[in-house]
Amino acid sequence: MNRRKTELLMANVSLAWGSSYLLIKVVLHSINPFNLIALRFGIAFICMMILFFPHFRKLNWNTLGKGMLMGSILF
Repeated sequence: MNRRKTELLMANVSLAWGSSYLLIKVVLHSINPFNLIALRFGIAFICMMILFFPHFRKLNWNTLGKGMLMGSILF
């Protein structure tokens, strides 16, 4: 990857990250913070499921149970 491409990618990331603060501020006037977090994690889960679909197909009940336990502890 050349220097110009990396600088453009960093500028895009900075723009997206900076604009997200404004969007969150606007959205918090119309939605509960807990619902906003649930929506963000739901969207992230769907994106990860699409990206890593072959790994989700190999998921067994043991791994799923451990993941649910860890998720409930984090909750």
